[in-house]
Amino acid sequence: MSYTRIKNIYKDLAVDELGDPTTAQIDRKAIKKLREIEALKNKPNPTAEECHKIASEKYWQNTLHPQENKPENKPTAKELKKQADKEKRWKREEEKYNKKVLKAQQEQAERDKREQARLKAAEEARKAREEARKAREEAREKARILFESQREQMVLEEVLNSFHENPLAIAIYNEYMDISRTENHKMAFRKLSMKYHPDKNPTKNTTLHQQILHHIHDKIVKK
Repeated sequence: MSYTRIKNIYKDLAVDELGDPTTAQIDRKAIKKLREIEALKNKPNPTAEECHKIASEKYWQNTLHPQENKPENKPTAKELKKQADKEKRWKREEEKYNKKVLKAQQEQAERDKREQARLKAAEEARKAREEARKAREEAREKARILFESQREQMVLEEVLNSFHENPLAIAIYNEYMDISRTENHKMAFRKLSMKYHPDKNPTKNTTLHQQILHHIHDKIVKK
């Protein structure tokens, strides 16, 4: 241990011999003794008493810095075995914990997989129901359109009677119905009568037009 470092740190420290030793007082005393020993080392012919003081240098160094010169405590075989057993136990517990975590992760992955399969099946079932509903609605709409067309054909045949195969009668009937939807039957009959009147169509044979128009009006009004 170098005394120079101690001297540099404590060179301005006042060192006195005190009766009641404390930690600080013991440190001061050790520093004082180390300074005296350093001075004695430089003497060419130290006495027996001075040699005895020089031999006590290590003691005072240990007193001042007990941790620096403390011998290392080597563990015994029993302590080494105990530490090894503890490390093995920790390792087993760590492996057990890792296995538990891995198992939990696998179970969570399985649950996630089942949940995804369930959601996919539910989505497919919903799409199937939606497609079936659309198919039913389309079938009902087709049936309604077919029924409406059949009913219109039956009404047309019932109103026109012997004229139902005549294209002219069908055209007049459609024209009559278009006007009556927005206004009324009387106004429809009046407009078509004026349209197919002989005075306004001198070049055409409007007799058949008038017969068909009267027949349609009579049938619809009586109905």
